[in-house]
Amino acid sequence: MMDQDLTDVTQDREQALREQLRQAADRLTRARYIYDYGEKNLNLLRESRENFINSLRNTGLSYIEAKTKYDNCLDDQSGHLKELGVELDYAQRLYTRACADMETAAAAVS
Repeated sequence: MMDQDLTDVTQDREQALREQLRQAADRLTRARYIYDYGEKNLNLLRESRENFINSLRNTGLSYIEAKTKYDNCLDDQSGHLKELGVELDYAQRLYTRACADMETAAAAVS
């Protein structure tokens, strides 16, 4: 009876670790996608600097006002990308930890 209880606990632990690994992998995949998307859009914003400023000037803003709005937008987007980078790093650490936990559990069973 005691061996069965130990087997059940071990199986429950393995299942929990697999679920933890799956969730960490999902989070990492989402974080990478969002970061890559944000990076791509920030690069597009940088490439379209003159068009962005000219479109704002067409609304009646002076060049200085339009450039200030562009610079503010670029700063906001750069800051947001840094936040996404922090989330990506965290997701990578969670995934690495989940992999290590699986390896430790596998070694303990062997």
